[in-house]
Amino acid sequence: MINPIWLISFIEVVNRSTMAEAARHLRLTPAAISKHILSLENALGTQLLKRSTRRVDLTHEGLVYFDHAKRILDAYQQAEAAVSHSLEEPSGILKVICGPQIGNLYVLPYIKEFLERFPKIRLHLELTQTVPDLEKEKVDIVVGLSTGIPVHCIQRTLTHARWVFCASPDYLKKHGVPKKPADLTQHQIITRIQRQPNNLIEFKTGETVLFEPYLYFNDTRAIRRSVLHGLGIAQLHDYIIAEDLKEIDL
Repeated sequence: MINPIWLISFIEVVNRSTMAEAARHLRLTPAAISKHILSLENALGTQLLKRSTRRVDLTHEGLVYFDHAKRILDAYQQAEAAVSHSLEEPSGILKVICGPQIGNLYVLPYIKEFLERFPKIRLHLELTQTVPDLEKEKVDIVVGLSTGIPVHCIQRTLTHARWVFCASPDYLKKHGVPKKPADLTQHQIITRIQRQPNNLIEFKTGETVLFEPYLYFNDTRAIRRSVLHGLGIAQLHDYIIAEDLKEIDL
């Protein structure tokens, strides 16, 4: 592999005709410059410079390589500058797809701070429960939606959530509290239309419960409200009902 510093030393020697002048310009010793040139020639397997006591000249192979080396070094420096500029101040449109509950609880409260820190970012935030087609749609970040994400996408765990069974005190008073998983078949279960299968509950123990849904919704907020109104039992993530639990005197 060619070290960029070898290219820099080679180009400077050619431009200044002597290793001493190149060393002075690069603030290196002539011995270091000579070592760089030798390493480059060994890596390429050919002599690039004809050396004399007063100056150096290009060999035929060196002349051919010199033109390519300048282009390679220029491309390398442009790439480095582009990355450095990007790291200094991000800009442009940032498209984010986010689950509504995650978005309202954990994204929207921090938008002001984010935009103040990165004023050149134009944020495009879409709250939806539909996972985008990342193979076709131009999306930068997906938050809170993990089903169907292509394996080549970079995924990071931001937090952990767990499923909990929820019911209002009024519903439990009227229908009783299920004591074991099989008891759920005797209750009014509220489920998501998109969940497949949406009539089956799997427990960590390996036990499964097949049930006849009482209500179907395509929106988690609607499921939560129906549970609060005493219409049945639903499986929801703990962060969705966290504030509701605080209002109950447990």
